[in-house]
Parts: sequence; structure tokens; C-alpha cells
Amino acid sequence: MAVCACNFYSDASRMGACVRESDGTKMTGEDASAVLDMAIYLGGVFHIAEWIRSTILLVIVLVGVNLMQIWYVTAINALYGIAIFIYIMVVVGSEKGKSCAASQPTRYRWLEVEIIYFWILFWIYQVPFMITFLYKKERLHEIMNAESEEEED
Repeated sequence: MAVCACNFYSDASRMGACVRESDGTKMTGEDASAVLDMAIYLGGVFHIAEWIRSTILLVIVLVGVNLMQIWYVTAINALYGIAIFIYIMVVVGSEKGKSCAASQPTRYRWLEVEIIYFWILFWIYQVPFMITFLYKKERLHEIMNAESEEEED
């Protein structure tokens, strides 16, 4: 996702003229590019930070280095991500954003894909927490401390 954000930030269509339907105002060059630039840029920063967090988690799991404190501190990136995706939705839904949909189709489509991925994955990632909340604390304790078949032998 970070690589895609870099690709679409500098896409060839970024200078395509954006025309507002309401008043016919035309934006060209850097002004047209700026409409979607910040949303793509901030989304890319989020994905790079999440890539770093994933790398830290892999080091913790596979190498066994205790970097959990860093992992917990970087969890603030989740709040940043939610704020960024709200911003991306605002840009895509705004009049300026929609005016660039025809002239910058790949960049606009990328932001739409970001929104779709966010909403689908957001709910999928919540399922383990939802299941956990269905159980009482005592039952969860029993499940977590139950001996497996391998331990019994």
C-alpha cells in the first residue's frame, strides 16, 4: 500500500485539469495536483508507519527480541490512521475531489480503494475483540489456561 501511494502521488495524470461542475472553475497544474496530493501523501505515511510496526512485530515473534514497549508506543499510529481515513473520505467526497475524478482517474480511484479496504478490513480486524467480549472473564481464563492434548501426554 505504501508503494502504491508513492506511485499514485507522482502519477502522470496528477496535472490533469479539474473542472468544478457547480461553477465551471478550472484548476490546472499544481493547483489540480494539490487537490488529491495531501490525502495520498498522508495515506502513504500511515502505510509506511504500519509497515515499520509489522517489521517490529516480526522481529518480536521470529527473532525473540523484546521490543514490545516500542510496539505499544507505535500503536498511536492506529488513531492517526483513523483520522487520515476520515480525511481521505472527506477529500474524495468533496466537490474539489469529485472534480478531479475524470482528469486524474488513477489517483482518485486509489483513494476510493483505500476507503473500501479500510472499511472491509476494519470490521474483519474487530472480530477477535467482539468474540472475546462475548465470553465472561472466568470462561476466557479457563480457555487460556486449559491444557492442550500435547501437554497432557
